[in-house]
Amino acid sequence: MEETESLDCKIMGEFAARYSLAFEIDTSTITPIIVGSNGQIFCYSDVPPMLGVAWCPDELSSEQWTGTIRKMLRLGFSVVRDCASESVSSVGIANPDQASVALALCQATPAPDSVAQNAEMCSIITKARARKLKHLNIHAQCEG
Repeated sequence: MEETESLDCKIMGEFAARYSLAFEIDTSTITPIIVGSNGQIFCYSDVPPMLGVAWCPDELSSEQWTGTIRKMLRLGFSVVRDCASESVSSVGIANPDQASVALALCQATPAPDSVAQNAEMCSIITKARARKLKHLNIHAQCEG
């Protein structure tokens, strides 16, 4: 069976390559995520291609938090969730201003040899999804 790269891996791979970032696998959803010390970047939407940034505003004062959210809105972010312990916003993949803020918020840092790491992660994700689909199909046949 031929492996084809999924759209979320392609979107994440292009973004990660632009900023020399390596991504990991969110094992609960079998999806690529960029993990920073204060949050993560994930594929929010395949069509249109959008990333999401989830970050923790706990260490910000209320004024800093409000200022950050206002800056994000000025730059065109869509705030999806904004609460005391987590904020989630959508990020345009081709917008360098949004990318810069998203990377700063989640505190993601460049990784050496990220392109090779990401290619390996995409391969692992593709294989894991195929195994899960096969398992679900077998399970469905057993019930049917």
